[in-house]
Order: sequence, then C-alpha cells, then structure tokens
Amino acid sequence: MVTGTDAPFVPYAAGLHAELRLYARAGLKPAQILHAATWKSATAARVEHDLGSIEIGKLADLVVIDGDPLATIADADNVVMTVKGGHAYTLEDLGVVPGTGAEPTSEPKPIGGESDSK
Repeated sequence: MVTGTDAPFVPYAAGLHAELRLYARAGLKPAQILHAATWKSATAARVEHDLGSIEIGKLADLVVIDGDPLATIADADNVVMTVKGGHAYTLEDLGVVPGTGAEPTSEPKPIGGESDSK
C-alpha cells in the first residue's frame, strides 16, 4: 500500500492529507499510515535511495508540523514549514494562508532571501 497515487488528478497536498485520514478511518495505525506515505511510496517510485526516510546523504525534503501525527494522523495537516532541497520555507514564504487550503500565490522564496540556483 502506498499513498499519493491519485496525483495529479487531485490536488497534491490536500489529496494526500485526505488520503491519510481515510486510511485512519479504515483502521490503520498512524505509524502504518506514515510508513506508507514515506518509505513505501519512495520504494514504489524507486527513489528510496534519495527519499522516504531521514538519513545522511538523502535529500532534505520534509515538512515540520505542529502536533504529533503518530498519535493523531490529522495532525499531519498542521504544516508550519516545508524543507525542500535543504531550504526551509514557511507557509508565508510559499504564499499559503493557513487553514484555507489555498494554492500558493507566488514562487517560493528560501528563508533568508537566498535564491536556489538549481
């Protein structure tokens, strides 16, 4: 079982978070759901050498959340920061108004005003 397979047919973030809650309603434990959303999805996409877990040498792509999704999977909705390619972005940097489900209004800017040359 992996998550995120409905993209791009549903909005990426909102669709994934809804999928996580549906797995919980089906009886999966939060740890099982997070494993499916991280390691199992990376393995299915054959990118487990770069993504799927936090390890030295892997890409620093992750989210910082307010809450404990291992206790309550709905806490995964409480994203306060995204780290992509080693750069941290607040919701404000991404042009997202928390709680609205709004799409970003502009290109993301790394914290500190640095630009990503990649």
